[in-house]
Amino acid sequence: MSSRQTPENPSRGTYPVVFDAGLVSYEFIRSLGQGHHGELLLTRQRYQEGLGGYTVMKRLNRVVRQEDYHRLVEEARLGGQLRHPNIVSVQQLTGTPDEPLLLIEHVEGQALGDLMRLAARAGRSLSEAFACYVTSEVAKGLHHAHSLLDQKGRSLAVVHRDVTPQGIIVSQHGEVKLLDFGGAWSRLEGRISTEGDSDLGNIAYGSPERAMLEQLDGRSDLFSLGLVFLQLLTGRHLLDAVARHEAELRGRQLRARGDGTLRGPGLAELSPARTTELMKRMRQLSPQQVEEATRSLNGELQPILNRVLAPRREDRYSTGAELAQVLRDYLWNSGQRYGASELVQEVSTLTREALEALEEPQEPSDSSRKRGRGAPRGPGGSGKES
Repeated sequence: MSSRQTPENPSRGTYPVVFDAGLVSYEFIRSLGQGHHGELLLTRQRYQEGLGGYTVMKRLNRVVRQEDYHRLVEEARLGGQLRHPNIVSVQQLTGTPDEPLLLIEHVEGQALGDLMRLAARAGRSLSEAFACYVTSEVAKGLHHAHSLLDQKGRSLAVVHRDVTPQGIIVSQHGEVKLLDFGGAWSRLEGRISTEGDSDLGNIAYGSPERAMLEQLDGRSDLFSLGLVFLQLLTGRHLLDAVARHEAELRGRQLRARGDGTLRGPGLAELSPARTTELMKRMRQLSPQQVEEATRSLNGELQPILNRVLAPRREDRYSTGAELAQVLRDYLWNSGQRYGASELVQEVSTLTREALEALEEPQEPSDSSRKRGRGAPRGPGGSGKES
């Protein structure tokens, strides 16, 4: 969709107008990147009397597939029924039949994935209470989606299919919200079929049944959330931890033969070309591998993670409400009182420490001085930290 400039009317502003609805126009502020089936834009409302609030707008990509159009309409229909404090709300579908626009709630805050990167930059971990609280809040939002009924009282069997750190927003007021149901599966009347579609969602956060292209239910989303939970607690993705343990075992065997050591194929090193390998590893995931990846956790948290990450869906928590309650009980019983205000304080402290770490001058090591570089190179000579 082409945006138009209105510099001839100062009262309407000089930003490009993405959409004009008469009494209000939506001015383009910046792109927020790609969502499912379209580009996300941050827009600001402008009235004749002055400025209004912010709205996120999803518009179809310039190369439009008919499927994308139908999926955007479907997202609007489904999103209009998802009303929960832990889900970013869809406001309305507008625009024209040729160029539809989806208006979405703007949440002022940061993606959970960005906070995890800030923690790494600051050289610290997010607190256990943070991990439990955020996971519990997302689980409540998922339970609402999974429990959604149609007008006839029948289950819509909604499955988000793309629960990732970048799909979870932590607001500046301490809210935790799940966003973008554009890739969701449901029994919404008139929806187009996407069974067996492996293009939807980040496969790195997919469940074993997702990797096997099986029919999904809400327990698949809970497994994905479990992957996020484990990463918050340990700093590692499940497959990364499994690969490292397997590499250590192989390394010990090789050292016994005098052949040296091996490095495991960490998740960060996986490229799109290795998606098939990643899916294979997830299909072959065993309970023993999960237990090995969670063994560093304390005695009460480990069984929670082992259950939510159980390879067989029948062995997992049955609902998001059940998982949320277990985590709330854990925080209470361990004496950790944690809520929105504590979340805001921790994020504020983390942001400050990350900025301070960024401003501190880094002293090159002796070996890096000899190489003429300011920092050691990571695996594969990428220059990134390992």
